[in-house]
Amino acid sequence: MNKHTYSYTPNKTIKKPIKKYWGWILFYAVIAISAYWAYQGYQSIPQPTLTIQTEEVIIKSTEAPTVEDLIIASAPDYDSQLLIRLAFLESSLNPDAVGDGFYNSRGLYQISEHYHPQVSDECAFDPVCSTQWTVRQLKAGNGHWWTQYHLAL
Repeated sequence: MNKHTYSYTPNKTIKKPIKKYWGWILFYAVIAISAYWAYQGYQSIPQPTLTIQTEEVIIKSTEAPTVEDLIIASAPDYDSQLLIRLAFLESSLNPDAVGDGFYNSRGLYQISEHYHPQVSDECAFDPVCSTQWTVRQLKAGNGHWWTQYHLAL
């Protein structure tokens, strides 16, 4: 019978990573716990509420409302998706849009100053007022006033 002797020599090059990096592990653990506590505290602080009220349109939000939100709130009894599509086609949903040319079209729905001088600049550039004016005109059957109306349908 052959006798074999086995001997085990530990490899001196292997280091235990936890002992080597314990400082960094502790550092990141403290950062994570601090971030969690800060987040929990931030949630408990009441956020400011923005309230907009124009001709019976009330929007309460912790963020500034989008143009789409204003359109939807301005015309609750009308097809809001049609109004959003029309505003997108006319002005790319930009309430400050001004058309070029003779007719001086303004606002979300590009209301012409030439054909509709009764609509003030303040109303034309205000998303709520211009949406309400547009809804009144669409209900009166004046959809043909907008060149993009047939595309918005």
